[in-house]
Amino acid sequence: MVGLYVDGGYLSKIAGSNLDLEDLDRVEALRGPQGTLYGRNTIAGAVNFITKKPTEERSITLATEAGNFDTFNARLTFNTPLVGKNGVFQSDALGTISLRETVGYKSHDGYYRNALSAGMPAQPATSGGRDFNSLHRLYTMTSLRWEPTKDITVDYWLEYHRFRDSSMASQLTYAYPAVFGSSLDPYILKNRSDAVPSTSIFNRDLALHQLGDSGRHIMHNLTAAWDLGDLGPLGKVTVKSISSYRSFLVDTDNDFDGTPVHVVDIMQVSDVQHWSEELQWIGTAPRFHYVLGAYYFGEYDMQNQDEVFFGGAANFPSKNFIKTKSYAPYGQITWTPPILSDKLSVTAGIRYTQEQVHLDHIWLNAANPFTASTGKAFGGIKGAGAPGLSPMVDLSYQWTDELMTYARVSRGFRGGGFTPTAP
Repeated sequence: MVGLYVDGGYLSKIAGSNLDLEDLDRVEALRGPQGTLYGRNTIAGAVNFITKKPTEERSITLATEAGNFDTFNARLTFNTPLVGKNGVFQSDALGTISLRETVGYKSHDGYYRNALSAGMPAQPATSGGRDFNSLHRLYTMTSLRWEPTKDITVDYWLEYHRFRDSSMASQLTYAYPAVFGSSLDPYILKNRSDAVPSTSIFNRDLALHQLGDSGRHIMHNLTAAWDLGDLGPLGKVTVKSISSYRSFLVDTDNDFDGTPVHVVDIMQVSDVQHWSEELQWIGTAPRFHYVLGAYYFGEYDMQNQDEVFFGGAANFPSKNFIKTKSYAPYGQITWTPPILSDKLSVTAGIRYTQEQVHLDHIWLNAANPFTASTGKAFGGIKGAGAPGLSPMVDLSYQWTDELMTYARVSRGFRGGGFTPTAP
């Protein structure tokens, strides 16, 4: 499991990592486990996307792309100082404030046609809407940097992303004769095809809904750093706060059997909010560099799913409400001994994680798949997960400015959870 971050803010869901980060300064990829500094769910490593920060220079960039499948991409980025000697408002009372804004749009037609292939029965006809895997996305990224003094920096970043795509294509390659007989044989495509027949899907009310994949993402990130200067035996110290809030709504309607017959129809709506706060005390002393921190993460996840099989003969609609809380203090120190021309470094760290997960799992139509009654099959399940210690010891040698070798022993922490949407 690899943890994804934007400017140090954690992205907790795969669906929530559907980003258009077009204005990046760099990407930091770290081999796992990264349990000491990055914490939960970084057993295989961590990837941190660092966005470009505003400067006191004026610039504007316009980029466009065009391609097959009617592909069209456009992006506008501009940077301008707002307050300061070079700003729109020339005043030193508030220090300097700069803005960097990116607006973009992406689109292309579907990669697979939603159509019957040669030899397939004319009925039932396909009626699932647009071709598969099309793309229509609009996104914006807003960055503000405020420097009230030379020792304090405050960065705010906002990302908004809206998409109206078509669903993925599912191709039928085999059907078990004992279950389906020969009814699906005309729709079997053993080789990859550019045309896949599909249909609208059934929800629990047995009404038809068009295929689709749509949603929106919003992320706020606020990072503040204060250079306290030299504090004697504590070294040069910087205190830092990383605050993050993200919400996203994803609505998917998929026909998973890849035929115009209603065999497997699944709809899912996920409405998720998660937030985090991290405080760091970063110190640099002669031959020592250390970090002390405290981290909090919270999440609320609502999932509404319909799973309709065989045209409604089996129906598994459900609602799920999941709450997660995670707390973690941590510390890490690096020592450079006075040997080997200061090329050798020894690092040790430890993190303590306490996490709680609560699930309310509600089956709709629990007694009879064709009634509108509701039932709570499971409710109030708590997973208080065992506290996790994530130690790390690292020995590294810097041969040149571009070559380093290291040996590391570390342990990660994987947060607990549920899979309530399984029927």
